[in-house]
Amino acid sequence: MEARVSKLEAAVSEIRTDMKAMRNEIAAVVAGLDKLSQEVAKLTQDMAKLTQDMSRLALDVAKVEGRVSQMPTTIQLITLVVTLTFAIWGMAFATLRFGMH
Repeated sequence: MEARVSKLEAAVSEIRTDMKAMRNEIAAVVAGLDKLSQEVAKLTQDMAKLTQDMSRLALDVAKVEGRVSQMPTTIQLITLVVTLTFAIWGMAFATLRFGMH
């Protein structure tokens, strides 16, 4: 009977050691999960900020696109310069022709 009790005590001692090791491992896993939870929360905040920044960027691009679409084309600018040149020459001719008398 003494031998059996001795074996049981050794087995219980081993079980306690294993249980203690399992508790330590579980505590490490819980700590890791807490850290992971904090990192996910930070990532969620960063994603929200990124979404806001992307919305602002889209608005800025739309503004630039609107301004660019209102700019005159090269042909329009050339036409304006040619028209103004003819108008100036016409006024000069009229002044010289009819204004000298």
